[in-house]
Amino acid sequence: MEFILNAIRNITENANLILNKNNYHGALWLGNARAIIDADFLQQNNITAIINCTPNAPFIYELNSVSDSGSIHCLETLRIPVYDSLKDRDIYLMEQMYPMCMDFIFKKLIKEKQNIIVNCTAGRQRSGSVVAIALYQLNLFPKKRTPSETMRDIIRYILKCRPQAFSWGMRINFKRSIENYLGITF
Repeated sequence: MEFILNAIRNITENANLILNKNNYHGALWLGNARAIIDADFLQQNNITAIINCTPNAPFIYELNSVSDSGSIHCLETLRIPVYDSLKDRDIYLMEQMYPMCMDFIFKKLIKEKQNIIVNCTAGRQRSGSVVAIALYQLNLFPKKRTPSETMRDIIRYILKCRPQAFSWGMRINFKRSIENYLGITF
């Protein structure tokens, strides 16, 4: 029964914790566009950096004045202006943006041990692909015998943390961009 309640809770949350903060890195969250405009969520989880994988979902400081949002004005943000259209141009653009995302995540999560959230509109495809690559490329997930096995395990892990990711595990819209960027198939 507890498993079912946790699954329901994970489905309805705007963001889910992927990695807990420890001595080596900050906390990594995966969420939707509502999570990054929720001042309480951002402050309670001490989130100091956001990767917004949408062309137009607002950051909280774009909606609130500095006085209304307190420490929210100290957020460091990165926008990845990609649509979840399944068009070749968006797949290609996402692939081109991964190095910038990895540099940002490495700096904030690993070097500075800050808490970070990666979001897109629904918190399923674009943000999920960025988180999957970060777990793989930054060695935040145990390696298996082959890169393909490792990535499949990462996808399963993300789905365990955020069941709605990758359209409930039915489809990875940016699989081709992940495979091209990492030079693997899975």
